[in-house]
Amino acid sequence: MAASVSPAVQALLAQARFWQAQNQPEQALKSLARALEADPSNPDALALQAIIAAERGDRRTAGSALTTLRGRDPQDGRIGAVEQALKLGAIDPAGLAEARRLAAEGRGPASVARYQRLFRGGPPPDGLAVEYYQTLAGTEGGYEPAREGLAGLVARAPQDRHAALAYAELLSYRDATRPQAITRLAGLAADPATAEAATRARRPAQLWL
Repeated sequence: MAASVSPAVQALLAQARFWQAQNQPEQALKSLARALEADPSNPDALALQAIIAAERGDRRTAGSALTTLRGRDPQDGRIGAVEQALKLGAIDPAGLAEARRLAAEGRGPASVARYQRLFRGGPPPDGLAVEYYQTLAGTEGGYEPAREGLAGLVARAPQDRHAALAYAELLSYRDATRPQAITRLAGLAADPATAEAATRARRPAQLWL
């Protein structure tokens, strides 16, 4: 997220991602609407609004946000994620809730399988990629695909601090990538949007190192 984004908008984006993770898309969209009232061209808010709307089957809202995002910058890396979400269409809310419940119960393989059915065999939409890859990483043989998936997400959307934090945390779990993780977490700790979570994740990584 750019440094020029106000703390109030950062907070609203964090709220939206929280509600999205809680399977409360209506609450997430309310937070995003408030963020866009304050900053109508904020690309993170536009992209997340479009993705959540697409996942709900609201193509009109998703298309409108995508048009604004394209008008702001036709080369914005978030555009592909929105187009992917529109192509995938509505995500079954009951199925998504089940996948999240299975993950919370520690049933990683079953959760991953449920997510994959939701994605119809394709890659996860960017709006759900972080939670999917975090779950996948905890399964047997899932760490490398999860690392590659999050690396791709961060490359496509370098301003997505939520994804950047998840990627850095994942890197901290392996000896070979822990120094890189600590460097990334140090940078994220300097960003008000991720400072608390990055600082919290950095401490055990430094102890492990």
